[in-house]
Order: sequence, then structure tokens, then C-alpha cells
Amino acid sequence: IGQHNDFNAHNLIINNLKSKFSFSIIDWEDYENYCLPVIDLNHYFISNSGLLSKKSKMANYNNYFINDSYYKSLYLEVIQQLSDLGFISKQAFKYLTPYYFLIMLDIKSSCAQHFLELLFQSY
Repeated sequence: IGQHNDFNAHNLIINNLKSKFSFSIIDWEDYENYCLPVIDLNHYFISNSGLLSKKSKMANYNNYFINDSYYKSLYLEVIQQLSDLGFISKQAFKYLTPYYFLIMLDIKSSCAQHFLELLFQSY
């Protein structure tokens, strides 16, 4: 699945013409044709959580993804919609999301591969 790979609020242009909203996505230099289908959604929600608060990244993560919140509900709703549309199952999204974090940490692929092997062995 093609992924923007830097999908966040800074790369969206929102147009409002006569009360009709449209969105344009810009900055496609990191686009990849074949990529994990969890990258854009996770990157959008996690990077934008930092825009909602001036707290530390970990505090924002806890506030918006661990604790019950509107933002967490919205995130889970989007995952459900992607599953309903047949893009990716909720289970696959859950399994692949840790790989997104490894990519963002720039961990070498052999380490990431080992982590994935351990992750899938447990299921």
C-alpha cells in the first residue's frame, strides 16, 4: 500500500469555499509505493498529538493513546473504518504498529526484523 510517510497536519491544506471543505495533501517527497499500511495513520495521530499540548511526548502519548480520550476514540474509529473498507484488518494493524515505532526510532533493519519475529512468535 502506498504511503505518504510524513502525513501530519503540517502537510495538509484545508480549503473552505462557500462552506464546502476540501483537503489537499502536500510534501510527497517521502512517498513509497510499497510500505506498511500503518505508517501514515500512526504518524498522523502521534505527530499531531504533540500539537494539542505542550507536554512531553510521553505525556502526550499517554494522554491521547493510553488513557480514554476523544482522540483515542477517534484513532480507534479510523482503524475500524479502514478494517470495514478492507484496507487492513484491526488485528493486522495491531501487529504492525510496533514496527512503525521501530521505523521512527531508526533501528537497524536486522534489529527490527528480530523484534517482528519475536512479536509474531507470541501469537
